[in-house]
Amino acid sequence: MEVILLERVAKLGQMGDVVRVKNGFARNFLLPQGKALRATAANKSKFETMKVDLQARNETAKAGADKIGSKLNGQSFVVLRQASETGQLSCAGLQQELPRRGEGHRSQHQHDRLSPHHRFDPCPRSASIV
Repeated sequence: MEVILLERVAKLGQMGDVVRVKNGFARNFLLPQGKALRATAANKSKFETMKVDLQARNETAKAGADKIGSKLNGQSFVVLRQASETGQLSCAGLQQELPRRGEGHRSQHQHDRLSPHHRFDPCPRSASIV
């Protein structure tokens, strides 16, 4: 299926690009979240009229993300967790703990910027205590 991207999507394209994606990815992710439109003649003309508004929205979102990034720059968070006898970390509860550590800097749009192709895993299988 061909779609017109309404915002930058990682590993796919920039706003305004007409890209070919799998039907399921378009139906289940891009279209419901408002990240794309089907690439029809009517939608192409509709995109041209709303392009300026989309660019302004993207600039404000980028400015907000830069502001949050500057607050978090250089900070580190210490998380204490029990490890097994071999030194491997248990992932139970760690995924809930990490977002709580940065609550002072949380954004309601935090998950909008995650790539649909990558899953955030704070506890990879090779993690161990150093």
